[in-house]
Amino acid sequence: MKVKRRIRIIIVIAVIITTFTNFCICYGKQFFDKLDLAINWSINIPMPQNSTTIFAFDFKEGQDFKIWTLNEKSIKKIIKNPLWNEINNSNIKDINNKCLKFSNLLDEKEQEKYKSAVGMDVLNVKTGQYFLYKSQKNKPDNYIFLILDKDRNKVYYMLNIF
Repeated sequence: MKVKRRIRIIIVIAVIITTFTNFCICYGKQFFDKLDLAINWSINIPMPQNSTTIFAFDFKEGQDFKIWTLNEKSIKKIIKNPLWNEINNSNIKDINNKCLKFSNLLDEKEQEKYKSAVGMDVLNVKTGQYFLYKSQKNKPDNYIFLILDKDRNKVYYMLNIF
């Protein structure tokens, strides 16, 4: 009896480990990006279909730039979220300045990667896109800046930590 019970326990543990490993392989990067936003910035977005990290800081300070691909259903959820604002004629200049400020903080190697990923020196935003900008109260230079390009089904993730 004890042998059968041990075998069952071993099988259950093996199934749990296999399931967890498969989840991490298939969804790990996207899941941890989503979890990072929720924990560190109190921002909840649907899990991206794909997450590409263009560059990320390795130490206590620096910049992250990621590009997430979303499906139509996720984009509709984001647009309905009150934290996200539509880019219009009255705020587009400020948004472009924030994009320029972010790109100016990058070192030469990061700027090359940024330019390669975006296709230009600075991310070009247009009216009709959506954005979310959130900074830390005690450190306004620490911020997260998200741009939703609904035409391309992409979210551009810009993080600055000092």
